[in-house]
Amino acid sequence: MESVMQYLRNLFYFTCPERIAAPIAAFLLALVFITFWVRNRVWIWSVLTIFSLFFLYKGALISPYAVLIVLLLAILHSLLLLKMKGGMRGSMIALVTLLSWLLCTHFIPGFRFWSPEVSLGHVDLHPPSSLFLHFDTPWIGLFPLALTLSLFRPSWRLFICRIFLPACAAVLILVAAAYYFSLSSFKFGKLDMGIFSIFATLFFRILPEEGFYRTFLQRELNAFCQTKRMKVYPLLAVALIHTVMEATLLSLNPFNQGICFLYLLVSRMIYSTTYACTGSVESTILSRFFLYLTSLFFFAPPIPSI
Repeated sequence: MESVMQYLRNLFYFTCPERIAAPIAAFLLALVFITFWVRNRVWIWSVLTIFSLFFLYKGALISPYAVLIVLLLAILHSLLLLKMKGGMRGSMIALVTLLSWLLCTHFIPGFRFWSPEVSLGHVDLHPPSSLFLHFDTPWIGLFPLALTLSLFRPSWRLFICRIFLPACAAVLILVAAAYYFSLSSFKFGKLDMGIFSIFATLFFRILPEEGFYRTFLQRELNAFCQTKRMKVYPLLAVALIHTVMEATLLSLNPFNQGICFLYLLVSRMIYSTTYACTGSVESTILSRFFLYLTSLFFFAPPIPSI
């Protein structure tokens, strides 16, 4: 018994260098998202999530306050599974949306950014999500995907018709629109941090955001509007909320003006419509990932709708 207590005491005071803790935590978070499509079991993603939080905390990448925010978000999403209705459910949805907005716009203190090249604390800067790991953003979509996503293993024919073709169609429309309105031009991109950029964008932006906007926000609005017989409003509402959040994050960027803001709104509307037509979050994830790869390899400046 005494040896066990000594072990726990040593574990409590154990510290891990940031350069070691950050990659391990990022890898564990990526594994959490992967398990949702491989074997979505509560104990698997729970253990991986706890270990990722452990390394983030021991690497001083998140504070105890930040851990409490993550736990609060997990509890709220779990309570929403109870099928409660009325004002209580509406209030909890509003609170989850507010917390998610604060997390994805980096307004909640206690989370740090990390990159293999340089590390930043929580300051009044918003470094690019393709060059830095933002350890506050994965949580907005992790719990909705974990608690509501059904394991989807379609046949090749169903995959092509329901996921691949709608994703390609959305990408073609957005690329053509960006080129037509001179928001981006054809140019081979520089891949200084290509692999890291792809990893950061997929697991720390696209998957969390689609998990939040589709499997939580759009699903909840669809459930509400079906009772009110208003099926078009969820598409516009989710697109508008997504655009406002994006504009908040990019408000210091002079490029985010006029036609660019409208383009962001239209692109979010396309994502919402793709999800509404296919009923598959995989289609919107794939469309955003394809658009990102297209922008990364063939366009500069980047297409502003990833």
